[in-house]
Amino acid sequence: MTPKEELKYYKKAHSREKLARKEAERILESKAEELYNANTKLLELNTNLEVNLIQRTEKIKTSEKELKQLVESANVMIYKTDINGDLTFINTTVEKISEYSSKELIGSKISDLAPKDQRFKLIRFYKNQLTNNIESTYYEYQIKSKWGKNIWIGQNVQLIMKDGLSVGLWAVARDITDKVKSHNELEKSNEKYKNLFEGTFDGVIRLDSKRCFVEWNSKMETMLGYNAEELNGMHITTVLYEEDIEKSKIYLATLLKNGFYTNYIAKIKSKSGKIIDIEVNSRATFVKGEITGSIDNVRDISERKSLDKAIIRSEEKYRGMIENLEFGLLEVDIHGIIVKAYPSFCRLTGYSQEEIIGSDPQLLLHPDFISLMNKKTKNRKEGKSDAYEIQIKHKSGDYIWVVISGSPFYNEIGELMGSIGVHLDISSQKKMEIDLIAANKEAMASSKAKELFLANMSHEIRTPLNAVFGLSNLLMGTKLGHDQLGYVENINNSAQILLLLVNDILDISKIESGKLEAHSTRFNLRKTIETILSSTSYLAKNKNLKLNLIIDDKLDEIYLGDELKICQVLINLVNNAIKFTHEGEVTLMIEKVNDLGTLHQIKISVNDTGKGIAVEALQSVFEDFSQEDNTILKKYGGTGLGLSISKKLVSILGGKLEVNSTINKGSTFHFKINLELTNDNNETIKRRNTPDINWSEIKILSAEDNLVNQFVIESTIKNWGSSTDHAINGEEAILMMRHTKYDIILMDMQMPIMDGITATQFIRKEMKSNIPIIAFTANAIKKDKERCLSAGMNDYITKPFQADILKSKIKNLLLNRKSDELIDLSETKRVNKNPLFSVNKLVDISPGDSEFIIKMLNIFHEDGKSQLQQIITSDNPEEISRLAHKIKPSIDYLSNSYMKNLVRQIEQKDFVDDENLLNEFILKLKQLIELSEEYINYNK
Repeated sequence: MTPKEELKYYKKAHSREKLARKEAERILESKAEELYNANTKLLELNTNLEVNLIQRTEKIKTSEKELKQLVESANVMIYKTDINGDLTFINTTVEKISEYSSKELIGSKISDLAPKDQRFKLIRFYKNQLTNNIESTYYEYQIKSKWGKNIWIGQNVQLIMKDGLSVGLWAVARDITDKVKSHNELEKSNEKYKNLFEGTFDGVIRLDSKRCFVEWNSKMETMLGYNAEELNGMHITTVLYEEDIEKSKIYLATLLKNGFYTNYIAKIKSKSGKIIDIEVNSRATFVKGEITGSIDNVRDISERKSLDKAIIRSEEKYRGMIENLEFGLLEVDIHGIIVKAYPSFCRLTGYSQEEIIGSDPQLLLHPDFISLMNKKTKNRKEGKSDAYEIQIKHKSGDYIWVVISGSPFYNEIGELMGSIGVHLDISSQKKMEIDLIAANKEAMASSKAKELFLANMSHEIRTPLNAVFGLSNLLMGTKLGHDQLGYVENINNSAQILLLLVNDILDISKIESGKLEAHSTRFNLRKTIETILSSTSYLAKNKNLKLNLIIDDKLDEIYLGDELKICQVLINLVNNAIKFTHEGEVTLMIEKVNDLGTLHQIKISVNDTGKGIAVEALQSVFEDFSQEDNTILKKYGGTGLGLSISKKLVSILGGKLEVNSTINKGSTFHFKINLELTNDNNETIKRRNTPDINWSEIKILSAEDNLVNQFVIESTIKNWGSSTDHAINGEEAILMMRHTKYDIILMDMQMPIMDGITATQFIRKEMKSNIPIIAFTANAIKKDKERCLSAGMNDYITKPFQADILKSKIKNLLLNRKSDELIDLSETKRVNKNPLFSVNKLVDISPGDSEFIIKMLNIFHEDGKSQLQQIITSDNPEEISRLAHKIKPSIDYLSNSYMKNLVRQIEQKDFVDDENLLNEFILKLKQLIELSEEYINYNK
């Protein structure tokens, strides 16, 4: 392109650009004007918008303020939570109901207000709504206010959403405590109604105004046999018995008139066609004063109807029976007037019904029984029944004995109408009873006379026998020729046989009167058996018989049982075996048969090789005064009492004495008894050696009126190296005691002027002396022994006495007394020891067995506490004396001479004149019991 063309081109381009710029400026000016105009309008619009916004903001603020006032003043709880369940807002109603402030609640969880056992359920409810985006829910729960009130809350919960996500919850809640309470009460009421409706024994129906079934219980379904679908809307006449439909209309009229009816007896038909007797009680139902139907109680009385018929038949049956029995029936009204007299009563008394109905029954009474009848009439009015015996007058004028069983009777509403008496003539029985009482009195008098005769005979026989026995023993101790010694031995043996005879007669008397009982004491079985064999060995030796003992190694040493009775039985059996055996041997066998816990069952047999017993005589050998035949008495002698007594003694011991025998081969007598084990077994009791006494220093007083017995006692004591003074009665013994100090008294029971019992009581009570006293009694019966001990005697011995036994008894009493004095002296020196309590004597008799000592102390502790309490509360001197006597043996074992003396003063009732004496005894006994308890606890 040339420069010229290039210039031309640029000029044209410049000219186009200039035109374009002008056009652009024009357009720009035009647009600027439009923009200005638009901007002006926009400013106007913006101004309007700002005004509107301010106005709207003010309106919103006003609305918010009104809404806040509404929320705060609302009578409902309004609260908001975040996604975690923490409260972000609550209104004042929440504060008011919960009793917590906003400051206390904001930031906490609403579930914290719920009881612990309900929180999990409430939290799970909230989580479920948030997790599943449930827009709106309703839930009821319980909270506990700050001050402990239980409040039920019913809440509507709304989900808060943002950008499609749940961010919290709004809740509107009300206090529904009253509503829940009412609901619960309604449910209880409904449940109660349902239980009453279903639980009643009877059928229940609710009928509408058309008499159709509306509601019923299961009992009604069972009764009728229809199901619920069949009964619904069924008319009542469908189940009514045809003959009762018309009668039911009468009761319906009563229902409509009075609103109820009762005791409608009718019949209904079950689905199966069964006819059922029913009793109906009905009450109308109302709505706004109008009868809408009824509720009927239907009772099945079919069984009652059957029973009524049976009762009627029974009444007719028994009325006929009663009228024909020998029981006189009489009915009396509440005023005491006869209203009905059965024919049986008329036959009993001889009066007709017309003669006694309407009269007072007391006119028939023997005068002696009027007060008794008044008492019985009062009992009937109080509803009491009883039986009693009286005399009533027969029309003939004679009185007859009757036993009356009287009872009140009532009408159907429970009102007392009178009484009915059943009279049985017991005149003949009464005569027999009177005769029997008289005969019994005679028998008792005869028995008493027999007992008195035996006691007197025992005394009269034993007194001279004591002389024979004692003198022969003394004579055997002197230098005698061979013939003389034989005579004396025969005299002594005869005395022993006579003594056995007396004992047998007394024993059989005691057994027959039931006065002989088993007494349990500790004894060494082996030593007892050995002693028995030793005492009978001379009889076997005289006949050249072998006397064997076989004793089971499995037996223990020590048992609890009645040693005396066992000895008596075995001595009888062994002596009998020796008596009837001429050659061979007699064997005593003791074997353990069985273990019975704390008992051993033991079999004892006595076997001999003697003459044997005939089969026909085996049973009669145990009868009183019975022997196999008359030749036995002539050849062997005896009373025939030994085996009879032995069998009865074995029975008292709990066993049965039996015999097996073969003629010319021998007999075996055997029995089984139970003996109780003791803690002393598995080792032999080792007794301490008893110290001896210096007999020359002992002063003995003997009170005995029989000169021969005086001589026997004096000679016996002289052989010991001692001497005795004699008093011929109790009064003389007391005078001698006033002038001489004696160590011990031997006191005969029966003496002239003053007997031994009276003398002992005087020595104890008046002279306050504790001198040991041994009773000499010719009556070997328990009652006599008890009299000795209760009078204050320390021991007793029966006549004729054995010298070694008397010596042992004197020695024991003197040593015990000396031991008490030594204990007293030693205890006064031991300041640190309590002088009131000691177990030394328990150690001596155990010996050293700690279990035995603790057991004895436990017994004393328990019995002592009981007896102490009785002594404290009793105001009866006799009772206190009896209790002191009972606890005296325990005190003798456990305490010192001061306490021993004190208990005897209480026993002798010295406290009657000196109250301080009883107080001192109570104090000391309490201390003694406490000390025994301390010892027990220390040695546990």
